[in-house]
Amino acid sequence: TTGYLLWIGRRGILIDPPVDTTQHLRESGVMPKTIDGVVLTHCHADHDSGVFAKLLEEGRTRLYTTPTILASFLKKYSALSGITEDQLRRTFSFQPVRIGQPTAVNGAELYFFYTLHSIPTIGFEAFYGGKSLAFSSDTLYLPSEINRLAETGVISSGRRDALLGFPWHHSMIFHEAGVPPLHTPVAPLAALPPDVKERLYLVHIAKKDVPPDCGLK
Repeated sequence: TTGYLLWIGRRGILIDPPVDTTQHLRESGVMPKTIDGVVLTHCHADHDSGVFAKLLEEGRTRLYTTPTILASFLKKYSALSGITEDQLRRTFSFQPVRIGQPTAVNGAELYFFYTLHSIPTIGFEAFYGGKSLAFSSDTLYLPSEINRLAETGVISSGRRDALLGFPWHHSMIFHEAGVPPLHTPVAPLAALPPDVKERLYLVHIAKKDVPPDCGLK
């Protein structure tokens, strides 16, 4: 499963929550009313189905994403559920995020960026209380492939530089790993400097698929 809970002060925001999030939160002693909103990174079923469930079972929820991703989400779940897009819009308060510009969330600042995936997908950097966090979301971080895409004109040089310049400097880093070309293979992450790997946690991958001697957790 995917799904993450980011605490900012005494409030939390969900990131791509799984379908049974509310049950998991209650079992963990977290009351749903302490959740201030939901971040939708992209419209693949393992990331957006829980968002749909959350919107239907709770009161109006703040939904943080880009207009592009929201349009895909509404079209997809209107077709699947038979609920009109206008009816779906009434279940949440849309908080549009602008790429590269700060989004204020409970006193924190989040900066969103597009990743390299099969459909529009966003990751983010978060700053709060003197600490910071980077969350990659689903992406392919493979410098050789990113350079090839730029050389063949598939992506621009600016896009190449943004993808290669992932912010490894943060206090804590959550980076996905998995099977390319939609996900990041372990090798380029294992090649990162030791000080980066100390702050890095792999997500979206089974523990058994991470070599025990590569310095990754």
